[in-house]
Amino acid sequence: MIGYILIGVAAGMSLFGFGILAMIVLIGAIVQTGAARKASSADHRTLIHAQYVRRVAITALCAHLAITVFLVTEMVLAINSGEAGGIVQAFVAHYLIDHVSEFVIGAWTAYRAIKGGLHFGEQKAPCGSALTLPHAPGVPAPVTEASPE
Repeated sequence: MIGYILIGVAAGMSLFGFGILAMIVLIGAIVQTGAARKASSADHRTLIHAQYVRRVAITALCAHLAITVFLVTEMVLAINSGEAGGIVQAFVAHYLIDHVSEFVIGAWTAYRAIKGGLHFGEQKAPCGSALTLPHAPGVPAPVTEASPE
């Protein structure tokens, strides 16, 4: 599934500090999963995994946006204060907060991409808790033997 590849690429970009590019790729993953969900040929397993990829991409995108807004606000406040120490503090905060948070977001996104991709290949649900996925509406459930009591 292409969505897992896209969030994996975004995770790699985030791990190396390319947060803005990672956000663009995450938006691409959201658009791609929307197209996958609207495709008439998509089976139920693909739809569930597309929903999982969409949730992961939206969560990572929101985390990136929150960090970006925080850092821009801090830079504006430091520049408006006019103190040389404020600007230095803003740059230090950028390197400490931004790069550490980008790494954490990238590691979390990579974990989700790997876990979901492996479960997709093994015919499991994205969370991995169920061996089989729920059935699509109109598809009969498999017949299982009742346990003897």
